[in-house]
Amino acid sequence: MGKYFSDIHADAASQFEGRPHNISDSPEISKLRHSDDYEDIIALADALKFQLRHREAIKEYTKAIKLRPEELLPLRKRAGLFLSILRPNEAVSDFKQCLQISGDKTDILYRLGICFYLKGEYQNAMTAFETCLPLCNDEMAVAVIYWHTLSAWRSGAIPSLLKKHYHLGMDVGHHTAYNFSMSMASGYIDFSEAVDNIKAENDDLEYSIKAYCIYIFLLKYGNISDSEKLMKEILSRDSFWISFAYIAAWNDSH
Repeated sequence: MGKYFSDIHADAASQFEGRPHNISDSPEISKLRHSDDYEDIIALADALKFQLRHREAIKEYTKAIKLRPEELLPLRKRAGLFLSILRPNEAVSDFKQCLQISGDKTDILYRLGICFYLKGEYQNAMTAFETCLPLCNDEMAVAVIYWHTLSAWRSGAIPSLLKKHYHLGMDVGHHTAYNFSMSMASGYIDFSEAVDNIKAENDDLEYSIKAYCIYIFLLKYGNISDSEKLMKEILSRDSFWISFAYIAAWNDSH
């Protein structure tokens, strides 16, 4: 798996709240800014996206969409960035258009589910995840089950995908944090063991996924004090703020 983003990149507050990021354009970005060519606009948007300058990248993908409204690529990329900066209504609109153009239905349904989760529409989120699951391999399925389970916990519903489809020995690939979380949710891992595990977790992406699940678990059982303490810890571990779990945590706290 390649590098997710540049070493020099925008922080969470600049993208969620529109604060200044104080990142200068690279020579590549400066050169591309003066072109009206479709491919150059896409390249500029991609370069901005690599620096996590998602708000600026959205503007460039929008220009590309206006030039070629029939093309899936800029619409799909813009949809993902709307999701990543907590503009789920616009993301939902773009993702639905992607489905009409015939995009990757599995990935789009998954991300639609997360959009609905961020909007607090937990039943809609569960429906999207339930529609998505039959299309998934184990690696994708464990992520779908994770977000379906959290949606169920928050709405008081039964986490049916967890009960029917999660099991030990799934081929989860790099989705080890989702797998760990669902092992805890299923009772294969004790809650105390899960808490000890996140205390020792050094990777912020893995931490956000595991800790956010524990946070929702604490809320489910009314442990507000510990959940608030954990939320502060999650938000402080922001080196991988583009993770869906971190984005959800930020959304919950603001």
